[in-house]
Amino acid sequence: MRRALIVLGVIALTLLYLALPLIDRTLAALVRYAPEPRELVVPVAGVTRDAVHTSWGAPRSGHRTHEGVDIFARRGTPVVAAAPGEVVRIGQNRLGGNVVWVAGGGARLYYYAHLDRFRRDLRVGQQVHAGETLGAVGTTGNARGTPPHLHFGVYPASTGFRAVDPVPLLRRKNSTPKSKTSAIGAELLVRAGDIEQPLG
Repeated sequence: MRRALIVLGVIALTLLYLALPLIDRTLAALVRYAPEPRELVVPVAGVTRDAVHTSWGAPRSGHRTHEGVDIFARRGTPVVAAAPGEVVRIGQNRLGGNVVWVAGGGARLYYYAHLDRFRRDLRVGQQVHAGETLGAVGTTGNARGTPPHLHFGVYPASTGFRAVDPVPLLRRKNSTPKSKTSAIGAELLVRAGDIEQPLG
């Protein structure tokens, strides 16, 4: 009897895994990219890790705090994927202007905002490699009137998709990948409803 229950459980989990792309693209991508990447790429071409300084928690308008890091560069500088993943949203919002969301390495949502433009052939569902161009640095959204920059945010599944300071992740070099795939995958299944509309 116990063996039959185990076999049924394995079959059910396999069917659920196979059905994930049909259920939710973001959830499926987060499970697929759950393994921790060895390191993140600084998401603005030509900017070094040491040149990135945290602005995490700094006060913002509307009684908000800064939930990311601003990486300043010339308008039009390529914005690149910090980790491998799948593009899950390309669009606009009030604060971020032109934005791209990638569900990627470490079961995290990566948020790229204030883009001047998107890469011409970038599409939702497209898999991207770390360092692959997503768009260009700009001043869209609430960045109008500021120097051009990328707002980069990281939203891990392990925090219930609450933002974390990206700078420690960007500064970590050649770390040993941690195998959290099964635990994160199980958590994602429980939290599937939390990621339908990530905060911007």
